[in-house]
Amino acid sequence: MACLFSNNSKINIKIISYSIKEKVTYYNIEVQVGDICWSLNHRYSDFAELNDKLVKDHCLSKDLLPPKKVIGNLDPTFLAKRQADLEAYLQNVVSFLEKSLPKCLIEFLHLVKYDINILLQDFALFCFEKGDKYLTMGNQTHSFNPLQLYAITTRLKQECPVEESLHQELDFCHILDFCNNLRNLIVQGSPQHIGTSNITYNQLPYELSMFKKLTKLYLYNADINQISNLGTLRNELVELVVNKSSNLVSPRDILLCDQVHRTVNHTYVWTHLTLLDLRKNQITHLDESLTLVPNLEVLNLEQNQIETISNLSCLTKLKKLNLNQNQIQDLTNFRTELNSNNLIELCLCENRVTNLDGLKGLKSLQSLDLGSNFVSDLEEIESISCLNQLTNLNLTGNPIATIIDYRIKILQLFFKRADQLVLDSEKPTSKEIDCTNILNALLTSQ
Repeated sequence: MACLFSNNSKINIKIISYSIKEKVTYYNIEVQVGDICWSLNHRYSDFAELNDKLVKDHCLSKDLLPPKKVIGNLDPTFLAKRQADLEAYLQNVVSFLEKSLPKCLIEFLHLVKYDINILLQDFALFCFEKGDKYLTMGNQTHSFNPLQLYAITTRLKQECPVEESLHQELDFCHILDFCNNLRNLIVQGSPQHIGTSNITYNQLPYELSMFKKLTKLYLYNADINQISNLGTLRNELVELVVNKSSNLVSPRDILLCDQVHRTVNHTYVWTHLTLLDLRKNQITHLDESLTLVPNLEVLNLEQNQIETISNLSCLTKLKKLNLNQNQIQDLTNFRTELNSNNLIELCLCENRVTNLDGLKGLKSLQSLDLGSNFVSDLEEIESISCLNQLTNLNLTGNPIATIIDYRIKILQLFFKRADQLVLDSEKPTSKEIDCTNILNALLTSQ
């Protein structure tokens, strides 16, 4: 990340090439500050506009900019000379104004996109002018990218830049106050480079200790290995969402991400966490770190690589469990592993389930999604027909759904509760209920 403050305002500028589009010449400018570099394109008219502002407001010599040429301005020899002259112009301008870069030059060189302090000054101004109103109007959620969080983290370790001390509205404290009062934080990561620079979003380290009152944290496409001090939120967070993290292979990777050895220790309990959403990661197994979230009510593990159910017995308050789109085949020990009398919703869509016997005893279960599995035998449905609270059952995409009179045979298994069951998102018709009652009456009379 670029930082003029820590690089003694040394900006290296080169115009490395030019290109012509629709008879307009664009100059490809490369800017470097420390180890960070980026590129941008400007036409001559952009240089002229910049020069007018610098001459008017910053006492720059009017003749410093190479003059405009109308005839022969696309001649290669002329353009090569113009490229060299414009490069010299920029270098002279930066050298002349390096102690206090004007806003027009900052914007021209795209420093506002890549320099830590300039980026933070813009955000500090937002917090100063609109921060309190933003938070008090119910906007308790704000989205940051790793670049912004890295900038804040880095600024915490620096001295105060001169610009901040001279202008109250640019004070870094405005940002800290805003972060301190924020309740819901979204971190939107990316494996991509930032703009045209050599900076990658997910290679920037940052901490979260400046967020003192967070109750909800959402991490999307973020590299969790770059996050530090997540543990400071353990006694505050109610909801934690981590989606599309390539290095999240087990719950401990996030629940203990700030611990070097990631050893389960009950001093690291997430005391108020009730929702944990770990969708769309690379989780292959459930480990003992789940004991650190004893108050969890909702666990979402959709779209991972889980094959077996384990380490869920500690989640005695769990109400909703989503295991859609995993690799689960065997549910034999499911009831033993789960150990929750509060589960009301279970989603197992798009797995490899064939046997439902392990679901017996889930007395509170109201909704069960088994869509797109390999259930083929009516006897398997008998295993769950005794669940008296079950009112919503999805079996679409299973072999069993292709048998003759499929709906009637399923409803029949629920006897007097058939009219209460929503099967495959459809309530039973009066005709289906009549057929079910007749068949059950015949069975009873035998």
